[in-house]
Amino acid sequence: MSGAIVDTVGNETETSLAYLRQQRETFRFIVHGLTKEQLRSTPTQSEMSLEWLLTHIATVENNFAQLIATGTGDAIMASLTAEKKEEERDVDTLLDAITALGATTDDLVREKGLDHEVPIPPEVPWFPKNRTHWNVRWVVNHLIEEYARHAGHADMLREAIDGKTMFELQSMVEGWHEQYLAWTGN
Repeated sequence: MSGAIVDTVGNETETSLAYLRQQRETFRFIVHGLTKEQLRSTPTQSEMSLEWLLTHIATVENNFAQLIATGTGDAIMASLTAEKKEEERDVDTLLDAITALGATTDDLVREKGLDHEVPIPPEVPWFPKNRTHWNVRWVVNHLIEEYARHAGHADMLREAIDGKTMFELQSMVEGWHEQYLAWTGN
């Protein structure tokens, strides 16, 4: 699949999962070719780094996958109360973890179905108090939104690091960089 365009797929589940995979893949493009130092750098006024964003989106997806699988918010609460450790992470390790986690999420979504009820842990402060559950469809759409929102952050961080943009990086990863350069006049 090209990261820029999601192909037509046959049903709602596979279409939703294709869009979720596309958003995950965007991060592979954005961090392409970075050093560990660049991955950890905070080139804007925010304390956000690309490493932090990768870790955050992996944590969020893992939490929701566990919620779908177990029906409890234990993973979410553990991640909220866990001691935050500063440890160097290799970009390939983070991306591989996101890919493996994505495969797990995709399998869970197919197994449970989009209408499967997912309880809302009442102890998470930003979750609604007037609802008791979402369905898997809502969770998948929320994950798409989470990845997309943070891909925007990642785009800005990457451009601040070395001036590269997502489509340029995608063209490098997918092997159509010469076409990109001709198209952009660079």
